Amino acid sequence: MIWLSSGYSFETRKYAIDTELKLLQKLHDKREYNINDMAPTVNGDLLFTIIELDCNAYIATKDGIEQFRSFSPLFPRAVHVSTKGDIYVSLRDHGPIFKMKDKGARKMVIVNFNDKIEIKRFGDKKMLTDVTRIKSDKNNCVYLIDIIAKKLNGRIIAMSPDGLTKWIYEGKIDTDNSFTPSDLVVTKVGKLIVSDMHYLHIIDSKGGLIQKLSLKTIGLFNFLCIDIDDNDDLYIGCASDTKSPETSKLYVISGPMS
Repeated sequence: MIWLSSGYSFETRKYAIDTELKLLQKLHDKREYNINDMAPTVNGDLLFTIIELDCNAYIATKDGIEQFRSFSPLFPRAVHVSTKGDIYVSLRDHGPIFKMKDKGARKMVIVNFNDKIEIKRFGDKKMLTDVTRIKSDKNNCVYLIDIIAKKLNGRIIAMSPDGLTKWIYEGKIDTDNSFTPSDLVVTKVGKLIVSDMHYLHIIDSKGGLIQKLSLKTIGLFNFLCIDIDDNDDLYIGCASDTKSPETSKLYVISGPMS
């Protein structure tokens, strides 16, 4: 199954994947939610944050949408649910993103799903700027996309289960293109696939670049988000633009990318 969200229509839907997409659920609520990040829970619900500065994280069940919990006075941004059910949330303050007066205003926390209580703070709060995506592997190592500049330049930070920094990947910078990561996934064998505006970066478990793929050669543009299933099939969501509205599509790549 896969959840898809559109920032244009404010619609979020769950599909079963076979030879075609089969609609299973569409979120309904009086309010329109412009989703910033989302993660399926272990019981099939959907945990999400919204783009607008809102202190609440939300959860969508078969019965509707409700507030999951508040993180006031901070704002939840990225959200991830590990295989054992722990919820990782990145938080930021209300101030300018890239001019922080208080380094403690950027942090990550782990929240227990059942009682919604914060278990612990995670990682080095002095290092984080704007964490937009979080993923973990089967060994409970955690991987972050941290955006560090207005032009969406960023880096990948790998952390141990104890929250210690293992390595940082800042991209292999070309003369024309900077590293602007938008999403990442972890394969079954522990490699990372990271999408940016120009390439897919395949990174090993120690932070080394294995391969950098340009999908423009096969007609894929405007990479926005990626996901991966149990078979390591890679799903690529491409955003549209005013010049090429037909490029807003979902693609599937099957093959040995891991």
